[in-house]
Amino acid sequence: MMIFIAIEEAVVNAVYHRSYEERNPIEIRIYPDEIIILSYPGADRSIRLDDLQAGRAVTRRYRNRRIGEFLKELDLTEGRSTGVPKILRAMKKNGSPMPTFETDDERTYFLVKLPIHQKAMLDESVIEQNTFTPQATPQATPKL
Repeated sequence: MMIFIAIEEAVVNAVYHRSYEERNPIEIRIYPDEIIILSYPGADRSIRLDDLQAGRAVTRRYRNRRIGEFLKELDLTEGRSTGVPKILRAMKKNGSPMPTFETDDERTYFLVKLPIHQKAMLDESVIEQNTFTPQATPQATPKL
């Protein structure tokens, strides 16, 4: 599924662009209807949220060049401002709702919301059943 490409790209961007001077960790929250990636601090002030939402390439000011080079060696990033457009393309190709990007005026955080495709959402009754498969074989007892 294309959604995995969007998730991977959003997580890689969080690792690449966060400030490691901040003590707050990157947070990844998984809900039945969306996946949220939260990192600190927010995007550089030269980057407008409207540009991100439209998938336009933006100014490249890297906080972590060495981490970026490492991520390039692992083929996890290109380092050419292609991350957000890649997320948008993957979500569109999957037929998923478009992601949203948020930050505050002080740019203290950056939040990416990746909505789950309607057809991929589990029925709430299935989640609440909390079913399990019983053990097929008895536990083995150790012989001394």
